[in-house]
Amino acid sequence: MVERTEVERYLDLAPAPRDTNILEWWAQHEQEFPKLSRMARTYLGCPATSASAERLFSIAGRVFDDLRQGMDDTMLEELMWARINREGRSRAAAA
Repeated sequence: MVERTEVERYLDLAPAPRDTNILEWWAQHEQEFPKLSRMARTYLGCPATSASAERLFSIAGRVFDDLRQGMDDTMLEELMWARINREGRSRAAAA
C-alpha cells in the first residue's frame, strides 16, 4: 500500500467550523501535518492590511497626473519604483 501524502490526508478531513481559530487548529494538528502546518504559520500568520496597497495608489496618483495620461504601464511602474526608492532614502537620511 502506498503511503498517502500530507495533502491527501488533509483534503480527506471534514472542513473545520467557520468560527475555528485557524492558527490554533494548525497548532493542534502540527504532528499530523508538519509541513502543511509550517506553511500555514508562514502564510496565515501575516496580518492582513491595506496600508501597502493604499501607499501604492497614493504614489500612482502623484506620478500619473493629467500631463502623463499617455504613459504606458511599464513607464508608470518604473516611475513608481523610482519614487518609492527616493522616498525610502529620504526617510532613512532623516532618521
